[in-house]
Amino acid sequence: MKRQFLIPIVLGLLIAIAGAACGDPTGPVPAGVATPGTDGHYAVGQEAHIGTYVVTVKRVLNETNVNGMAPDNGMRFLVLDLVIQNLDTNNARMSPAAQFTVLDKQGTQFPMDGDVTPTTELTSPSLPQTIPALGSIHGEIAFQVPANEHEGFLLTFNPSFLMSLFSHGHTITFDLG
Repeated sequence: MKRQFLIPIVLGLLIAIAGAACGDPTGPVPAGVATPGTDGHYAVGQEAHIGTYVVTVKRVLNETNVNGMAPDNGMRFLVLDLVIQNLDTNNARMSPAAQFTVLDKQGTQFPMDGDVTPTTELTSPSLPQTIPALGSIHGEIAFQVPANEHEGFLLTFNPSFLMSLFSHGHTITFDLG
């Protein structure tokens, strides 16, 4: 009988902790950070603030070969050069594979391709990655997208690793062109 009550209590606590981990997406905006466009999206090169993170997509590359690997038939690589700043006084943990997703115009999701993504400070094999307190990391991540689609891709970032697993929480979106 006690076990029946323990499970909902533990689950409730986990959900409350996960919600608190989302940060405050409406907190003070650091100087130099952009505001999203009327569609709620940020542009490549703009600094986007959410919770305790500032995310910048520095550039977008279209590649047919990454590190000697070719994409699947009918696909190409969309490689994103990113900088992520941690505004918190504590180290932040993240998993780019779980927290970043590319979508096309129809809403089809394309997960990060860990097989071709270069191992950089952003994409080390020991995910989730740690971002130092008040520090930043810089690196590239790759996605396989249809070779015949050349515009309309979006990048979403969910700052909470735990909530990104359940597709809840606040996100920011970049228009990749």
